[in-house]
Amino acid sequence: MNSKRHEISLYVHIPFCTFKCFYCDFNTYAGLEALIPDYIDGLNREIARWGKALTGNQLPNKELLVKSVFFGGGTPSLLSGKQINSIMDTISNNFDLTNSMEITLEANPESIESAKLADYRLAGINRVSIGGQSTNDSELAMLGRLHNTTQLIEALHKVQTAKIENINIDFMYNLPGQTIEDWESTLSSAVNFGIDHLSLYALTIEENTPFHSSIHKGELPKPDDDIGASMYEKAQEKLTESGYIQYEISNWAKPNKSSVHNLHYWENGDFIGFGPGAFSHLAKTRFSNIKQPREYLREILRLDQDIPIKQISFNASSNADKSILQKISALDEFDPYTPIKELEETAILNLRLNKGIDLDQFEDKHQVNVLEMFSNAIQSSISDKLLLLKNNKLALTDKGRLLSNEVFVRIMNESESMET
Repeated sequence: MNSKRHEISLYVHIPFCTFKCFYCDFNTYAGLEALIPDYIDGLNREIARWGKALTGNQLPNKELLVKSVFFGGGTPSLLSGKQINSIMDTISNNFDLTNSMEITLEANPESIESAKLADYRLAGINRVSIGGQSTNDSELAMLGRLHNTTQLIEALHKVQTAKIENINIDFMYNLPGQTIEDWESTLSSAVNFGIDHLSLYALTIEENTPFHSSIHKGELPKPDDDIGASMYEKAQEKLTESGYIQYEISNWAKPNKSSVHNLHYWENGDFIGFGPGAFSHLAKTRFSNIKQPREYLREILRLDQDIPIKQISFNASSNADKSILQKISALDEFDPYTPIKELEETAILNLRLNKGIDLDQFEDKHQVNVLEMFSNAIQSSISDKLLLLKNNKLALTDKGRLLSNEVFVRIMNESESMET
């Protein structure tokens, strides 16, 4: 493989849900399933426009290497195998894919069907991420999930029977009223499933969600951060005993089973997001699409009448050109990096990984000593035993993973003071 090829990942947003969970503030929509056929058409148009922008008439572009594709949502498993295959065909016609690359599809247990799984596999899906969230039926009902524990187990068996062996299940902790014993039960079930990857997330109470309203009214107890910390420590202990390796703050995997897509994100690699509200990171710039699906589709159709797209480069030494991005997709937010902002974000994302920052690699890539760049934030965090500097690597301690936001805020504050 040519080491000079630029590595990217692709994210495909499927914003449709049968029902929006009570805690969810993602860019997802219930009751819009009738829009799906038009949406697939618009999504394929956007993907093709990106192919044209990056490759001109040389399709697929052999100078780019796609490391992973991730179908997220929403509920991608609402789509038929034919619809997933249509999207994958468009991607493969515009980007250079390899047979062994990781292609993930998020799925909710109640929407997982054996026939669709077989079609997904034929379309190239080789990894499924199941939104399990809990193995306690009362907790699932409280969260607004449409499945129960029996359906979760059945869904897992369907995926395994479809010979998709690379499986992740998401679980949530520190739920209203959840005890440590409840969480231990879910952890035991998770381990007993025998899969290679687990993602564990503390519940965050987001504004403008039913959960936020219920807690504000006193209808549900507010999650306790100290109990949440104890649950996190319990997860670290239980999963380590069970042969899992924690490679990121919220992700555990069996040896050599870490998610390629996850790692590319935490290493601050370039990626393109397709669909409404999808974020991209390209040419020292973060940007995102219009959030509302119908508005996104109107803009994509309008762009089809626009002038031919100018070719752009991933290896740009400067920020992406907003005027060019507006000709490619339904651009909404546009956030070009300053040099300091880029270093700040890279440092924070790298620190989310258990391996942390390799100081030599960081300096070789960015021509900056990160210890000197954010000296106050790093030294204070080392003194507070939140960071550990060992063998020329800087990483969060166990205590630091519990209080990671404190470390990240310190770095952001120091970065901000350098910008002003």
